[in-house]
Amino acid sequence: MIKKQDVIIFFRSAAVTAVTLLCLTGFYLGCCRSYEGVRQVCFDDRRPAVMLAEGYIKFFDLEIVF
Repeated sequence: MIKKQDVIIFFRSAAVTAVTLLCLTGFYLGCCRSYEGVRQVCFDDRRPAVMLAEGYIKFFDLEIVF
């Protein structure tokens, strides 16, 4: 049997998780946008912050080769 207290705890946990994910997503997208802006203004380079290509993944200036 599901108790009312269990349902309240579930919805509170879901709300805290949603707010946390929203904040982390906003922070990540802000970092990507600022990286792209700095690259464009300082280096006249229009590369994206995250690039997926065949053979490697480029995350900011870190290349992961596989």
